[in-house]
Amino acid sequence: MIGVFYYFVCKADKGGGWEIQKYQKVRKAFLWVLVASLPISIILIYFVTTGSLESLKGVGYLNFDKYWGNARGFTWMFTADLFLQFPLFNKMFGVGPDCYAPAALDFNHEVLWAQWGNDVLTNAHNEWFTALIFFGIVGLIAYGGIFISGAARFAKKAYKEPFLVAL
Repeated sequence: MIGVFYYFVCKADKGGGWEIQKYQKVRKAFLWVLVASLPISIILIYFVTTGSLESLKGVGYLNFDKYWGNARGFTWMFTADLFLQFPLFNKMFGVGPDCYAPAALDFNHEVLWAQWGNDVLTNAHNEWFTALIFFGIVGLIAYGGIFISGAARFAKKAYKEPFLVAL
């Protein structure tokens, strides 16, 4: 929705209807709010989870425990422990595509059985954690590079062709 609005503002500016430079500060402020929201959210979750913000303890999505996010909290904590116990080679290069379940079962099948019973946990239910287990640190950096290079290309093109933001 914001992209569509941005497109029309840029189109109006090209036609001389808007002076888009007047809105440069607003655009920058909006961008900074957007960028700052992720670390602020993480810090807020940390303080609520550790008990430093008791007044927000009842807000479920701010309290990260094993029940958080339909038990994704358990899965993410288990995955972090799994990664930490890997030998150096697997930390660097992972266990291979679709090998989460065997690695997890080898690591601690009792904990998985207690949490999920006969169900098999096939991934970390988090794209980045799953990539870390599958491909290791090297693969995770390469995977992240795909997004960074794509975002950089998008930013360059969006400056020249603002309608791309609307897509």
